[in-house]
Amino acid sequence: MASGRAGKASRTGSVTTTTTLTSSAMEVDGETPLTTDQTNKKYSVNVLQLLKIAQSQHGLRHGDYTRYRRYCSARLRRLYKSLKITHGRGKYSRKAITESSVTDV
Repeated sequence: MASGRAGKASRTGSVTTTTTLTSSAMEVDGETPLTTDQTNKKYSVNVLQLLKIAQSQHGLRHGDYTRYRRYCSARLRRLYKSLKITHGRGKYSRKAITESSVTDV
């Protein structure tokens, strides 16, 4: 794949996502290829647990949906600003997300 991912596995229930990265798409001329121990690193994120913690910390524990909405919109605004994907009040224009723009943040 062009994004450098070899495989993607997801499991429902605890919502665990695992991504395996390979070095084939990221090889540089003159360097030795990585061993199999280095290429098959697995990363997992417990999305449901992170979501529930964020919801309870930012208003949903008490049913304060306005506070949680403000938290989410401010977080999205920070993300857009750091990635330089601001579009103002005009028409939304799609911008390509490259690997370098994501890793620089």
